[in-house]
Amino acid sequence: MSSTFAWRSALASFLGFTHQGKRDLYEVFGYPRQVTAQELYGLYSRNGVANRIIRSFPQATWRDYPCIRDEAGDSSEKDGDSYSEFYATTEQFFEERNVLRALERADRLASIGRFGVLVMGFRDGKRLNEPLEDGKHQLLYLQPYGEPNAVVNAWDQDETSPRFGKPVSYTVQTGALSVGDRPTPRRSFQVHWTRVLHIAEFLDEDEVYGLPRLLPPYNDLLALEKVVGGAAETFWLTANRGLMLSADKEARLTDADVTAMKEQAEEFQHQLRRNLVGTGITPHVLGSEDPDPGPNVDKLLDLIAGAVGIPKRILIGSERGELSSAQDENNWSARIDERRRNFGTPSILRPFVNRMIATGNLPEPEGQWWIEWPEIGALGPVEESTVLLNRTNALVTYANSPGAGLVVPEQEFRRDFLNMEPESEYVIEEPEELIEEPEPEPEPEPEARTNAKPRALYVYRQVLNAKEILRWAKSQGFADLLPAEDLHVTIAYSKTPIDWMKIGGPWAPVNADDTGRLMIPTGGVRLVEPLGDDGLIVLMFQHNDLTWRHEQIRAAGAEWRHPSYQPHISFCRNVGSVNLDLVQPYTGPIALGPEVFRDITDAAAA
Repeated sequence: MSSTFAWRSALASFLGFTHQGKRDLYEVFGYPRQVTAQELYGLYSRNGVANRIIRSFPQATWRDYPCIRDEAGDSSEKDGDSYSEFYATTEQFFEERNVLRALERADRLASIGRFGVLVMGFRDGKRLNEPLEDGKHQLLYLQPYGEPNAVVNAWDQDETSPRFGKPVSYTVQTGALSVGDRPTPRRSFQVHWTRVLHIAEFLDEDEVYGLPRLLPPYNDLLALEKVVGGAAETFWLTANRGLMLSADKEARLTDADVTAMKEQAEEFQHQLRRNLVGTGITPHVLGSEDPDPGPNVDKLLDLIAGAVGIPKRILIGSERGELSSAQDENNWSARIDERRRNFGTPSILRPFVNRMIATGNLPEPEGQWWIEWPEIGALGPVEESTVLLNRTNALVTYANSPGAGLVVPEQEFRRDFLNMEPESEYVIEEPEELIEEPEPEPEPEPEARTNAKPRALYVYRQVLNAKEILRWAKSQGFADLLPAEDLHVTIAYSKTPIDWMKIGGPWAPVNADDTGRLMIPTGGVRLVEPLGDDGLIVLMFQHNDLTWRHEQIRAAGAEWRHPSYQPHISFCRNVGSVNLDLVQPYTGPIALGPEVFRDITDAAAA
């Protein structure tokens, strides 16, 4: 750890030097080379733009209650079909303990410095510096602290430990940093890591210290204060301009006249008089230009907004046209949705819920549990009208295209293109004189068959690079691995017999090659979780083509025994001694073979 900090300090000492070190831009511009957590906290406390930057992300992230549910359901009504004790207890626990407010505060404090902690007090009869033992312990309080008040004082030095290089204990100081004349009383105490939720965003080379949110725009924030403060001072000086009294060439002034002139000028300066009286004297008001800080301020706000990832109109709270504001709002909503799923859920909410389940504050879920965030990307009036216009144009084109119903049936067009129910709720009755009796259809020949024999269905794709994934699993500590030939991705599994021919022709996603293989690129959301009652460990990922294919097969009549479809690869029979919270998911490419259709009677279980 010390070598890393030394490297950072050495790097900071070279910042701002150009022209082979002959020009020091940081010294010229007045930028500090090293910024402490206390200085970042001071900027957050005194600079309005910095304060808004820090508050915007946590407030938007934790503004809505997430749905934390298990396989039993997502209802707290005991008489309902989807009642879940886990969901109902979690909802009540979060409301009574005001958990979201504590998580928002901890998230906000963590973003000021390199990290933050949420100290969790339990009724277990031990002090905070002692490890929390397994068992049921009632939660007493949640108290967040930022980096200025929390310091790592011991590290795990055991190279064989799953927590190698991570904190063992912290020294925490109570009382806020002083921003006034009277500092609050302060005391310090030590806390063991089992009683702490460590929060750090923008991680680079370790899992402990992230990048403070105010550090990238720090220089621009200081420049903004210079421009705004200098403009205000200049305005004051130019509004109260100086006065010069000049004597004519022919004027003969005595010492008494000069003294009287000085007295009148001082009284005029201090607004004790508004007129000057004299002989042979000409007054001149000293003029100066009023600088316009607007262009400089506007450009600095552009740089700051770009550095922190907040649309400028959201950052400064201005409205400049309905369409532009709606676009900024949608971009901001998408960024918050991304932060909820990629940071708020895996780094804060899921570890917290797991800790509450382990300590008995929340019940054990039935099967798998997951977190669902509400949609936040609402459309504005202008965008809604644009969507309606596009749907209307699509409907007109479809209705005026002969044979369109043969390619895309009406129900499918309503569902997939117009986002409507496949069947209309309204019955259109034709006039009686236009109604004709349908002619009876001819009886089919006894031997003729119009449909294929219904069969149970199992559809999957084989994992072609299974050995690469198993090598990753071994590097993470998993031992009881499945054979490479057993790794696959299930698309459909229906014990209810269906006509396979109704599913449609061969599935060919956009990025599939001519052999029917499907390549899932590197990156994207990847999670390692237990699945089902068999103890299998799976690698979860997202892929729209697989999800759409699953929905297409279900639309043809296939059943699905799970509440939702989640593409995954089962790779391990049991977790063993591996701590899933410490596992780094596999992020490399996933190569899948062509679709395989099999009857469940001769297929292995999904």
